[in-house]
Amino acid sequence: MPLRSFRGPLPALTTEQGAARDVMRRHVEKRAGEIGERNVFKPEKLRAAADYIEGTCTNAGYNVNRQSYIVLRETCHNLEATLAGKSRAEEIVVVGADARRRRTRTGSPSASSRRRLHTGRNGSGRPAAGRDAKPAEGAE
Repeated sequence: MPLRSFRGPLPALTTEQGAARDVMRRHVEKRAGEIGERNVFKPEKLRAAADYIEGTCTNAGYNVNRQSYIVLRETCHNLEATLAGKSRAEEIVVVGADARRRRTRTGSPSASSRRRLHTGRNGSGRPAAGRDAKPAEGAE
C-alpha cells in the first residue's frame, strides 16, 4: 500500500494498457454476455466456457490439458495450461483462478458473492482467460 492515496485525475492509458483493456473487455463480454451463466444445470454453457478458455490459452502458445470429472452426471473440466520457459524450464510458476459465485441454500447468489467473485483456495479471483495468456515477465 502506498503511504498516501492517489488524488487527482488518472493519467491516460498507454497504448499497451489500452490494448490490454480492450482484450479484457472482449473476454468478459464473451464469457459473461454471450456464454452467460454456466453450471452443471446448464452443461452446454459450461462446455462452451471451457472450450473458449482452452482455445484462448492454446492460441497464446500454452499446452492445455483437460482434467475431467463428473458432477451430477455431467462432465466438468479443470484446465491446466503450461508454457515451458526457455532459460529456466525446470522452474514452475502456478497460477490459478476460480470464477465461480458462491450460492446460498436457496441456490441464489449470496449477498457477498454479488459484490465479488469467489476466490477459491488460491485467492486469485481472476478469470482464467481474463487477458490473453502471456508468460510473466522474466519467465523465459
